[in-house]
Amino acid sequence: EKKKLPVAYIAIAAVIVIGLIFILFPKGKDVTTPEKAVTEKAAQPPVSMQAETRVPEKSVAPEQVKKQEPVEDPQEKARALQEQAAGLMETQPQKAMPLLLEAVKADPENVQAHFHLGMVHMKLKDNAKAIDALKKAAELAPKFSDAYFNLGYIYAINKNYPKAEEMYEKVVKLSPSYLDEALFNLGIMQEKQGKRQQCIESIERAVKVNPGNQLAIEYLQKLKRKS
Repeated sequence: EKKKLPVAYIAIAAVIVIGLIFILFPKGKDVTTPEKAVTEKAAQPPVSMQAETRVPEKSVAPEQVKKQEPVEDPQEKARALQEQAAGLMETQPQKAMPLLLEAVKADPENVQAHFHLGMVHMKLKDNAKAIDALKKAAELAPKFSDAYFNLGYIYAINKNYPKAEEMYEKVVKLSPSYLDEALFNLGIMQEKQGKRQQCIESIERAVKVNPGNQLAIEYLQKLKRKS
């Protein structure tokens, strides 16, 4: 059964013809990383066991006391901006862009903000900036397979097959739920570089992982007929 992507990340399909139609789909899911969780926890100020009391040296009239404005938590601000942008990414990416730029400025370690920013750049066909944003997301969350998968997608459509292969290899090592798709795409990148045997092995693994992957089955049969 084909997996559905969340609405905020509707696939931008790219078609590459290699004797058979091959479709690359960007992936997008929320990520929670141990690294980020630790950072957020460590950023919380310690709670004192007992409130400290101070006696003012000089009494101040109530009207002289300045009212302190509450300080906005930059991480909360970034999350709110990111969530607001998520609803605009597919239909109004231009409006999502400034929200995400503000989010990464407020919290430079917000993985999702960088990832969403990469997806918006990709939607707007600004691949150079998309690569930068996705690389940052991967740097902050090294086990975030969707970031590598989308980097592979961009490199593939730009015919940088060695880099695309490298990215899909990273995805395969992380073994996400869509491992068969990553293996299939890896095989196609290997085929593009003339690595026929490696390609066959990758597609065979894809079929083994998901015997219902019809595209991989058909492509494997085609490869073996040519061998």
